[in-house]
Amino acid sequence: MIYNKKNEPYNIIERFRILEEKGLKEYCRVKFVMTGNEQVLPHEVVWRGDFEDKKPVRKAYHEVVAPIQLKASKEDIDALSARVEKAESSISVTASEISLKVTKAEYDKPEVKYIATSPQGKEIEVHDLEAFVAKNKLDMEAVQSVLDGEQKTHKKWRFARV
Repeated sequence: MIYNKKNEPYNIIERFRILEEKGLKEYCRVKFVMTGNEQVLPHEVVWRGDFEDKKPVRKAYHEVVAPIQLKASKEDIDALSARVEKAESSISVTASEISLKVTKAEYDKPEVKYIATSPQGKEIEVHDLEAFVAKNKLDMEAVQSVLDGEQKTHKKWRFARV
């Protein structure tokens, strides 16, 4: 992966030349990783990294990235506290100086998005609505109508957004 001067990751999709008044000029088509935005730029600009993504990062991208709570060991916290007490103005800490641990269960824990109430009255946390609908042999459009308030139930199931 390549980064410009603004530290935005991008990939070069293609290089091509265009015949202009002054002769052949080389261009690059770049695609930004964070936004998917594509731009055609002169080769010299890409080579220097003097360009930026004109499209802001989509909000949906941030929703895809699951928040991770990191835990440091007591020894790491004590060592960092000692450095802070000794520092006169400020300190800098690199990630390699602190060993952070994340369990797979904490990382993989999906966010609850819906509550489904069964015909028997049992409430179920639903993370993946499409999988839940398929598993319980329900109709996705009808479930969506319940969520939108157009219907009260679907096959006696009730649904609510969290």
